[in-house]
Amino acid sequence: MTSKSQATDEKSGKQEKKKSRKLLVIIILVLLVGISGATLFVYKDSELVTKFTGNGNKEVKLQSAPLKEFIVNLSDSNYRRYLKITLVVEYKDKKTAEEIEKNNYKVRDSIINLISSKAVSDISDIVGKDKLKEDLIKEVNGNLKLGKVENVFWTDFVIQ
Repeated sequence: MTSKSQATDEKSGKQEKKKSRKLLVIIILVLLVGISGATLFVYKDSELVTKFTGNGNKEVKLQSAPLKEFIVNLSDSNYRRYLKITLVVEYKDKKTAEEIEKNNYKVRDSIINLISSKAVSDISDIVGKDKLKEDLIKEVNGNLKLGKVENVFWTDFVIQ
């Protein structure tokens, strides 16, 4: 009887191994289907967001244009100080460049007025320079009807 009981034990062991393998395969398949479904859901969700916002994967390349050098007296009352500055403006479309060129005298006048209202202490540190950049963007955009300046960069910034 021992050989019969060993044979039945071997059969039941083999059946258990087959069942565990089947169970393992089923679990793996369920996981793959779940991961695929989640990936599809995330992809479709991002596609819906893209359609809603209109941004898509379109990368907008910004264009830039330098402005002529500015030399402006600062508003310090104790000393005669001036700022020599050269700027590059960044924008999305050619309309903005054309509009800046067309209204160059207005843009330069507003920049000169803004800078001449500043004291050395207003623009001598990073926070002040960043604030000046924000103000410059607002001033330039105030003179534009069709386009919009996105950013301003210094190519020359000398206080004397």
